[in-house]
Amino acid sequence: MKDDFAIIAEFLERNGPEVLGRALPTPPPGLVELLERFSTGNVTPEERVAVCATLFESPVFLRLLGHQVKDLRERRGPALPDAPDAMA
Repeated sequence: MKDDFAIIAEFLERNGPEVLGRALPTPPPGLVELLERFSTGNVTPEERVAVCATLFESPVFLRLLGHQVKDLRERRGPALPDAPDAMA
């Protein structure tokens, strides 16, 4: 899962100026909750595949996921490379 977030972070870093300021369409029912659980790693393998497929089909929702990951990092603080849960 670490690779998934690295890909998303790299995309946002590279394309941030282009995606900032654009309106985010209303997500389908349940997507916000699913992305919240995805950002914390609390999804089943099937849900993970579904989230990745949804983001591939509708990359506009990467912004929503990016905000959730950013909020999560701000609440938890930065993980240290040698911290046990940083390797999870």
